Formats: sequence, C-alpha cells, structure tokens
Amino acid sequence: MNRSEKNKANRAKQLYGSYHGSQSLANRRHKEVKETGRARYVEGWKEIHCKKGKWINDNAKHAWVRKH
Repeated sequence: MNRSEKNKANRAKQLYGSYHGSQSLANRRHKEVKETGRARYVEGWKEIHCKKGKWINDNAKHAWVRKH
C-alpha cells in the first residue's frame, strides 16, 4: 500500500501523459532509427501526445505551441 501511495503521488506530478501504448519511448526511437536512419524527436513527441488529432490535455497543447 505504501508503494501504491508513492506511485499515485508521483503520477499526480506529471504535467501530461502520453499515448505510446505498451511500447517504451526508447524502443520507439530505436525502431525509428533502424527503419529511417534518423530519430524524429519533435514529430515523435507530438505523435505520442496527440490522439486522433486532439491533444491529450491542455498542458501538452500549450507546450507544443510555446515551442513552435
């Protein structure tokens, strides 16, 4: 129960989640580089924070707008 409470508190600190499914971000990058020869960091970030053209939350949207 103690571990569960700590994990809950840590998840609450996250600004936004992501939709990368069961595949880790590192594995995604590895496959991307293997297939294309380069990592698409910026485009990849947007892909895991959008689902069907909609941002997962306002924090992710504002982070994207601030950078672009």
